[in-house]
Amino acid sequence: MTAIQDTDINSLKELYKNVDSTYQTILMACSWLAPNEPLPIDLLKVVAKVEQEGELVQKFEYLATMNFLKKVGNEFVIHPKVGSFIQEIADKNALNEILQTTSRAMHTIVHPLEKAEDFQPYANHIEKLAQHGQIQKIAVSGLLFGLLGRYKLQTGEFDVAVKFIKRALLIVEKVSGVESTEHTENLNNLGTALHRMGRFEDAKKCFEQTIIIDKKILGKKDPAVAIGHNNLGQVLIDMNSLEGAIIHLEKALEINIDNFGKEHYLVASGHYNLGMALMAIGDFPRARAQLELALAKRKINFGDHHHDVAEAHHGLGMILQTIGNAPEALEHYREAVRIYESENNGNLKLAASYTNLGGVLHVQGEVDQARSYYQKALVIFEAGLPADDKTIRDLRLQLQLIEHGMTMADLLDQLEAGEQLPEEILKILEESIGDDTHKDK
Repeated sequence: MTAIQDTDINSLKELYKNVDSTYQTILMACSWLAPNEPLPIDLLKVVAKVEQEGELVQKFEYLATMNFLKKVGNEFVIHPKVGSFIQEIADKNALNEILQTTSRAMHTIVHPLEKAEDFQPYANHIEKLAQHGQIQKIAVSGLLFGLLGRYKLQTGEFDVAVKFIKRALLIVEKVSGVESTEHTENLNNLGTALHRMGRFEDAKKCFEQTIIIDKKILGKKDPAVAIGHNNLGQVLIDMNSLEGAIIHLEKALEINIDNFGKEHYLVASGHYNLGMALMAIGDFPRARAQLELALAKRKINFGDHHHDVAEAHHGLGMILQTIGNAPEALEHYREAVRIYESENNGNLKLAASYTNLGGVLHVQGEVDQARSYYQKALVIFEAGLPADDKTIRDLRLQLQLIEHGMTMADLLDQLEAGEQLPEEILKILEESIGDDTHKDK
């Protein structure tokens, strides 16, 4: 049988006219989606108003026999030329209506997704729909660009995220105005991207605007306002404006308690964020209390084996280590390590727990265990950070201190006394001083 992309336009029209309206709807929807990408069955079920997945797959199979679609394994794709043919021969009003329906359905399906891996199968289709929607001046295209920006935030592509979010803001502002939840959602995402790019002042302005608008349109106790306060608190921490950060983190926590009750996972996260900020200003009793609440409530929500529980254990370990309670610090660091390792995910948080666990053991004279944890941390950090990152240098310094039978306290004493240091340690210290001098310039 001749491939459909090689069929002349008149023959294609006849084939298209000979299928019923449901098949035509499917083909029109597919023509707006990304070519040569697995077609999202859940989306097309909604657009074509087909209740059962099996029924839709049968229709795909039929369209594949006519070469409108191509079956690849257990999935179906549309050839780019077929999509172009459908765009040319289908009724233009019907096409535009299907574009709107498909775009709205896509937003409904994807907006609740929180994980990048769940979003990824839709990403290229969303970008194609958003581009078409912008050309056709369809309002929902702004929301789709916003979803793309959020996805790129999760994958660490911050420059691309900013590009998509700014496009979203332009479209949403024209359609819904500045005083809309669609606008503030994208503004929050833009602030998050700028924050992660180190553009703290720009991020701060985004979050401040978000809070003002959401308070006006939703009320000062709405959960969206809490998101703005939390985000502003986080960026203020990085700007070393700790007192201001604590004020906003306390407001976020208060709003979430009012809306969700004391045990909600967002409340648990609020306790954690506030505890870390209080630790940064040296208020260890209050910080410890907040982190203990975070740990208890995260266990209620997630059980004993969740990465958020590990994060709370690590935070408590930091406070206890700082105040000299080494036995309890070790207990919390070991729990953090246990959970992170059980996830089989060699991430930077696991490396941080290895480092701190090694640090406590090092001071206690358990140098073999300390060396082992430092080495495990170094492997992860070297894989995930630039070679000249300060964290990597600090770990190499700790390993050299172990090799020379020293602790950090010993090193500080020798520096103060002006004593000769081992060459390997001196070299690392000189690299650190040189790097800091370069940054100051």
